Amino acid sequence: MEFKDWINFYEGVVGYVAAACIIEGRRVPEALRSKDFSSTLFDEPKQILGADACPINPLSGYDTHIKSIQKFAFSGPDQFAQTMLFSPLSANVPFSKHWDNFQVLMMILKHYFPNKVDTQKLRYIVDAFNTKYHAMAHTISGFKYDTIAYIWNDREKLFNELPKLSEEGDDEKLIRRLSKIPGVRPVKAGFIAQLLFGKAGCIDTHNIDIYTKVFPDMADEFNVNKWDGEDGPKNYTALLKKLEKEKKIGSKQLWNIWVDFVEHFYRLVSTHGKGIYADMGSALDPSEPVYQAIIEKDIEIPKKAIGQPKGAPDSFMVPLISGRYGMGASATHLQDDPDEMLRQFQRLQQGKEGSSASRAIPFDASQFVDKSMPTKPSSLYYFEPALSDEGEVDPDRVISIINKKIDRGGRKAHAAQWAKRQGNLFK
Repeated sequence: MEFKDWINFYEGVVGYVAAACIIEGRRVPEALRSKDFSSTLFDEPKQILGADACPINPLSGYDTHIKSIQKFAFSGPDQFAQTMLFSPLSANVPFSKHWDNFQVLMMILKHYFPNKVDTQKLRYIVDAFNTKYHAMAHTISGFKYDTIAYIWNDREKLFNELPKLSEEGDDEKLIRRLSKIPGVRPVKAGFIAQLLFGKAGCIDTHNIDIYTKVFPDMADEFNVNKWDGEDGPKNYTALLKKLEKEKKIGSKQLWNIWVDFVEHFYRLVSTHGKGIYADMGSALDPSEPVYQAIIEKDIEIPKKAIGQPKGAPDSFMVPLISGRYGMGASATHLQDDPDEMLRQFQRLQQGKEGSSASRAIPFDASQFVDKSMPTKPSSLYYFEPALSDEGEVDPDRVISIINKKIDRGGRKAHAAQWAKRQGNLFK
């Protein structure tokens, strides 16, 4: 074959791939959206959708990932509980640190507490898993022990109860029920409902900043005090319904705008400009009317900088909407079996291809904004000795690792022992 023939062949292949993306993604978007891709999303290290193939059009991080999350959640009570726990345990901590510690917690729950959590023992374990940059207590403390125990210990009941409640179609009733879980208020209840059932959503501080600017006529309704007490679930649900009905901002749009915003935000406030999420592309199509209407308002959100060197700006204005980022932040919501995540983390550390779930946050020292983050996934740091050369996880070895950590004790145990010794000295 002559050189010009190779060129023609190459151009033909490129044209075919481009046409496939255009035809499948744009001419029949409804057919694509109705197709269930979830059977393939978690089964392969390289995902069918996202940065690795023709994207869903209209482009959407929510549409790309939600079915995979739900397929995992509904595969059993353990998986259902894991998906539920992801929401409330993200409260009041850096999200990247929560994401890292969450993998360790699920290894512990799966192997050490397969039936029921002993809260006091879990406290000892969290205290003992305290290696610098891998300390679990950085994200798990206070009310979260009660949250973990409630969801994990009642996971069979919740697995049977909540889907039936969701099917009734009364979102307020669902949010009210979820808000009865210790440590769960309507905001995190909305996040749980979003992950499990594709409804409601999480109006966190970022979203409050965003929508009070975008919709000033609704600013009074983005009041966290209105979401407390007996009327809290009612007021929160009413806000979500109004956003969807009057402003066309439903569960999907809340998700896509949030992941676009936070990924862009971390890129802007980090000195290196990489942020904390993997670069997996855009999570939304800015030309869609609902997003274009927001872009046309030319709104920027003021945010404090993180980890800036002395003399650098201490705040930034984050534009809405970038249309360039977000798929990495969206992928952090993907769930997988803790053993499988451990295997995938090992693959990444070996320089091999990993799943989207495992590579959503790169463990790259040059990229982290949060200085408490490690350069190795904490799950792999603690439990890699339980992995065989073939990538099989030895449950007995996992339990042994945990027991050894308990025996050595954590900071609180050491402090108690020191105080006891000091007391003996003065007797």
